[in-house]
Amino acid sequence: MSRLVCAWVMMAIRDRATELAFVPEQERLNVIEVVGDVRHELCPPPFHLVREIIGTIKAFAGLDVGNERDSQQGAIDVMFADGHVPILVRTQPTEFGETVRLQLPGSEEGSAAAKAARGFI
Repeated sequence: MSRLVCAWVMMAIRDRATELAFVPEQERLNVIEVVGDVRHELCPPPFHLVREIIGTIKAFAGLDVGNERDSQQGAIDVMFADGHVPILVRTQPTEFGETVRLQLPGSEEGSAAAKAARGFI
């Protein structure tokens, strides 16, 4: 599961996204990438993996995986050869589970993280 989550995060960094959101609905998990003012909906994973995906992200951010009733906030530090990208993680309980939002810093064209995600490092 961690490879899938890492792939989404790396794709969001490569695309210079400012947010990556995981929004559960009744029978699907919407994965939304925000680049500038444009929202892109990514291919949703199988629904039976929703809890595991959310749990993996919460574990990466050092959040309480078992607590689904309270909003939580944490951080993930993605390391590259030339630096790192701090990612703020926020959870919010909803009717169908937990919405998880990853706030990514705006990756400038020349940043080490953007270069690494595009394969230049």
